[in-house]
Amino acid sequence: AIGKCVSFFHQRINAQTKSRNKENVEVSLLLRVIPPLLSVGIISITWFYIFRFTIHHQFTSESYFDDAYKDVLREHYFSSTQLLTWAMVAVVWAAEEDELKSLPYLLFGFLGAMGASFVLWIPSRPSHLERKRKRSFVPIVYGITSIMAFVCILKVRPCLDDASIDSALALCSPDKGFGSFLNSFRFWLHGLHIVLLVPIVVSFIPIQQIQLDSTIVYGIMGLVVSVWHALQLIQNGSLQNSYMTLETDCQKSIHIDLLCCSILTLYAIYHDALSGTNNSLQAMRNVSISAMMMPLVSPAAVLSFYLCLCRLPVFHRELVAKMQRIIAKQKSGKEKIGWCNLGFWQSSGEGGINYEKACENLALELAKEADLGSGDTVLSCGCGSIGNELTLFKSRFDLRHITGIDPCVHVDCSSFNDQNIRKVQGSIEEWTEGSFTQKHMFNKILALDNIYHYPAKAAFLRHCISMLPPGGKVAVTDLLWKGSSKSPPLWMKCILSAMGVTVKTLWTEDEYKKYLESIGFCDVKVKHIGTHVFSGWNDVFPRWLVQNLDYAIVVANKEAKNEKSRPKKKRIAVIGSGMAGLVAAHTIANSSRAAEVEVKVYESNSQPGLAGNTMFIGDQLVDVPARMAALGYYNEYIKLVEGLGIKYQVVKTDCNFHGGDGLGGYLKHTYELSAWKNLYNSVFIGGLGNLWKMIRAFSTIPHIVAESLVGLSFGDWLHGHLKLYPPSSSKPGANPSTHQSFQFSYFAQHENPFLYMAIGSFGWMLSCTYCQLIACPADILLPYIQGLGLSLGLFKKPDVVRIQPSIRALEHALLYGIPFQGNTKVTNVDKKKIIDGVEYDAVICATEATAVSCVVSNCAQVFSRFHYHPSTIYLHKDPSLLPEKRKNWRTWDVRMEPSREEAQLTFWLNRYYDYIEFDGDVFQTWAPLTPPREELVIKKFELSRVVHTSCSKELVRAVQSEQGKDGIYYAGSYVVYGMGLLEEAAKSGRIASRRVLDDLFGNE
Repeated sequence: AIGKCVSFFHQRINAQTKSRNKENVEVSLLLRVIPPLLSVGIISITWFYIFRFTIHHQFTSESYFDDAYKDVLREHYFSSTQLLTWAMVAVVWAAEEDELKSLPYLLFGFLGAMGASFVLWIPSRPSHLERKRKRSFVPIVYGITSIMAFVCILKVRPCLDDASIDSALALCSPDKGFGSFLNSFRFWLHGLHIVLLVPIVVSFIPIQQIQLDSTIVYGIMGLVVSVWHALQLIQNGSLQNSYMTLETDCQKSIHIDLLCCSILTLYAIYHDALSGTNNSLQAMRNVSISAMMMPLVSPAAVLSFYLCLCRLPVFHRELVAKMQRIIAKQKSGKEKIGWCNLGFWQSSGEGGINYEKACENLALELAKEADLGSGDTVLSCGCGSIGNELTLFKSRFDLRHITGIDPCVHVDCSSFNDQNIRKVQGSIEEWTEGSFTQKHMFNKILALDNIYHYPAKAAFLRHCISMLPPGGKVAVTDLLWKGSSKSPPLWMKCILSAMGVTVKTLWTEDEYKKYLESIGFCDVKVKHIGTHVFSGWNDVFPRWLVQNLDYAIVVANKEAKNEKSRPKKKRIAVIGSGMAGLVAAHTIANSSRAAEVEVKVYESNSQPGLAGNTMFIGDQLVDVPARMAALGYYNEYIKLVEGLGIKYQVVKTDCNFHGGDGLGGYLKHTYELSAWKNLYNSVFIGGLGNLWKMIRAFSTIPHIVAESLVGLSFGDWLHGHLKLYPPSSSKPGANPSTHQSFQFSYFAQHENPFLYMAIGSFGWMLSCTYCQLIACPADILLPYIQGLGLSLGLFKKPDVVRIQPSIRALEHALLYGIPFQGNTKVTNVDKKKIIDGVEYDAVICATEATAVSCVVSNCAQVFSRFHYHPSTIYLHKDPSLLPEKRKNWRTWDVRMEPSREEAQLTFWLNRYYDYIEFDGDVFQTWAPLTPPREELVIKKFELSRVVHTSCSKELVRAVQSEQGKDGIYYAGSYVVYGMGLLEEAAKSGRIASRRVLDDLFGNE
């Protein structure tokens, strides 16, 4: 446990160090050194006392563990239980922020010292800003075990000295030198330690649990613990009676640990306050108040209330948003509504205007004052769950493109109908921190009826001016204070805060103008429309509340620069709109040189290629091929997806492996969702010896990857560890062509069933034949296996994800705002780089290697040397391609037969898209052994994927030498030495785009 804690600590500190400025290197060094030293110091001091206790009582103690606690609890129940309740809160805290890595810290804390453990965790936690954006939840098992732990703490109290009820009922044991306690003391003490670890162990089992809002959990824990400790304090009569002199070794040990945990609590409060506000005075004030409260209500209560308060703003914000939607539904009289704002009504009342029309009127009033027009690029902040304003503004004002950002915006299959309307599910705080968009991407930024909810309105406006180009404009609708006093009275502040209004930035008109001008805006205009807005809410807002408030449209401009002549923009063409091409185009269009370049994407088909085969089945988009990513390997891909604010979800990974063995027999192995079933199958069906051989083989991968052994094939590696080739067979040499003698029976009849499953899995992942898989260079496939972190599914949560709802969300985000020309087959591009009559400064050819010779005139021969393997995919409803019995169906079904050179993979889409109700069973089959029945086929697709051989490294080097010749560059999964998946395609697109920018503008 200690080793894991130290390892996790250094991993997190290393990650933090990479993100810090060079100025903070000394601070990072201190963070790296001091916590481990403190941990050693704490554990040494506390266990010095414990060892001395055991030596002193080696002949008088029946149980060191039990008697050590009795020694402390008999006179210091009030103070020592503060450490126990702190541990109870810390379990939930650690699990909420990093559940899978909390077990070593808790084991170290329970069996060593809580202070020594958490001094390694608290300083390395994620920053305060990373944790405050979204509501957080904990599984219900943590709530249940917390209640059980608190009951255990109540039951380990000492018996009273006088003739108590416990003594009268003979419930207490006699005093043997460590005090008198309940006869069941050992049961409750051991139970306390067990129940606190139970939820962590349960978390390793992939089962669905009810989730509890952590704000409520911490609030209840803080309330219960503070009341209980306060009652004890009252019962003891004074602080002096509650905190008595420490006399024995165990009393000193546990109180030193309590002191350390209290200090760590104060450090967490200080660090979070400092990272959130950058105000050391405010941070010290928070720490001082917390420190004064600790002796009265306990460190556990202070920690609980602090964690509750940290999460309360997000909880409150979502509660207010939910109430707004409820009121909007009542106002409109409809269950489903597309708008949710205060609306623009007639001054005399509603005047016959319905709610949705009033909302649309308010949006149009804002658009009119913002002077929206043709060609504008617009960012709409807080666009609502549906984003009706996006469609309205785009169609009414012929905008070039518009993006909406909102934490609640619903991104579904219909969100991608217009390439120039984009919805981003994210908070304004994330945007102000630099997520989702690039500088000068929008010339107008709008906020329709939501800016008064922003916790940092001033920061939002400062970010607006930094993101807008010269001449850009920000336009918002906001509440203004018009009362006689400088600010609202306290009672009104409370009411407005409860309604979600950020009172500290409820400005007057003069304050608004003054602030906007102070940060660089000019031509600030304020249009008062309060009478038109509040008149529709006379039945909701009392007159005494709104009489001192006004509602206005505030518009401000960023000063335009007087540029006499702008340099001619560089033109860049991207040919091909798969992953590589779109990443290249997006990277260039969103680079620091975006204002100096024009990017255009050409595609031979009518639709972009990344999601070109994606199609609707009913109202659900289905990706063809099914696009998945393993979190441990697809680092570039996941970073891209997260940077664009695109959501993804874990997919079910249960799988059948079955088929003939070549001798008339039938093989069947199953990978289940349940880790316990996988453990059972691995030990009792696969065999413990075979399991050990497979684990031992996987353990050699890091060494092989580090050595980058040349000439070693995947088959060579398998044979070296699992004896892939039978003794009667002459083992093929290093030349991949000799692997053609590989036979199906080598793994179908192998004694190790895990080999059968591995061949089937990697075969469909690479979309290749068994011979091609065996000949694949080991330094390509083994890093992929290492990235997956394979443990045969034992006690490991699934980490294979897909984009929600479809890969089209990624395609839409990458191509957003970039000119796209489909149905254009580009051929014979030469050094003049003229395409469709336009001369370009650079061209990125992002097609398959075999198509390069058609696109680029007189290209090098190296591109024709890459090998692609064709693959057929069917979308269909034919269940005959799955096992006969439905109970044997799994999300993935891999069938291998001796008559075929590659595995058949079938996705059961009803389980793959488990939240969608299809009309009957729907399947997607790759490389079918036999085609599905024609009448049950939805559509047939023909695809291909690059297959790497021992020559691939040489070919990749040759392609790199061709990059940039005559201003032509190349991108695609074949360009990067690797698996030939989306990960490599994304890397190649980024690398090519950076090379283009460097060559056009220099390495600035």
